[in-house]
Amino acid sequence: MSLKKTLVGVGILGGLGAFVYAFYAYAKKQAALLDNYTWKILDLTFDSYDLQAVKGKIKILFTSQSDVEVVIEKFVMNFYFNGAQVGYVEDDTPFILPARGTAPISFQYTLNPQLVFGNITDIVNYALNKQDAAISLRGFASLKSGFVSATLPITYDTTLKCVLYNQNCPK
Repeated sequence: MSLKKTLVGVGILGGLGAFVYAFYAYAKKQAALLDNYTWKILDLTFDSYDLQAVKGKIKILFTSQSDVEVVIEKFVMNFYFNGAQVGYVEDDTPFILPARGTAPISFQYTLNPQLVFGNITDIVNYALNKQDAAISLRGFASLKSGFVSATLPITYDTTLKCVLYNQNCPK
C-alpha cells in the first residue's frame, strides 16, 4: 500500500470522525437546551357534570428559558381520582413555544366517573363524607427542535374541594 493511499484513508476517516463528533456535540447541545422548559397549571375546571361524564378544561402555561424555539408535538395527560384512572387527554396538535417566551395552552377533557363510582352522585357523596378527594394529573409533553426531541414530564396533585371551591389549592 502506498503512502498516498494511506494518507487519503486517514484523511477520510478523520473527516468522518470530525463530522460525527460535530453532529454529536450539536445534538447534545440541543438536548441540553430542551431541558430549559417549565410548566404551570393555570386553571383546572369542571364545566359540566352529569351522571355519565364530567367535562372540563385544563389550561397549562409552558415557559421557555432557552434560546431555541420548540414545537410541542404531543400532549398526554392521565386523570386520577383517589388513585384510580378516570380519563385522559391526548392531543397531537402542534403548539409552538417561542424562544424565551410563554405559551398558554388549553385542553378540553371528559372524565368517566363510572370507572371509579357508579355515577357523579357517588363522587359527590364520597367527597362530602370524606371531606375531600385527591385528584392527580400525570402526563408529558413531547418537545421537538429540529431533529432533537425531549419529553417534559407533567404532574399535578390537587383536591376536589380545591377545584370546586378554589380552597387550599397548590400553586
